[in-house]
Amino acid sequence: MVADGVHTLSDVLATFVVILGLKISSRKEDEGHPYGHEKFEPVFAKIISIILILTGALIGYEGAKNLISGDTDIPGKLALIAALVSILVKEGMYWYTIIIAKR
Repeated sequence: MVADGVHTLSDVLATFVVILGLKISSRKEDEGHPYGHEKFEPVFAKIISIILILTGALIGYEGAKNLISGDTDIPGKLALIAALVSILVKEGMYWYTIIIAKR
């Protein structure tokens, strides 16, 4: 459940980075950037890649640590609620992304 929470947090953070990247890279030319701001897209793609790599490494490390230590607790009601909230947030982010992409 902790891994799913970290994964959800990374999804939310990555979505915000994507939205920010799209807003910045779609700006028109100005004095400091006579050819526009499209060159910022790879910068934001690298930020998202770093977020996802760190998330995967953290989840893998914690999973390996729990397996080695034998810590295999069964999640309780709080974990179920957290999973449901996670599903709802991810679904909302999906639909928000689809609506923004169509615009």
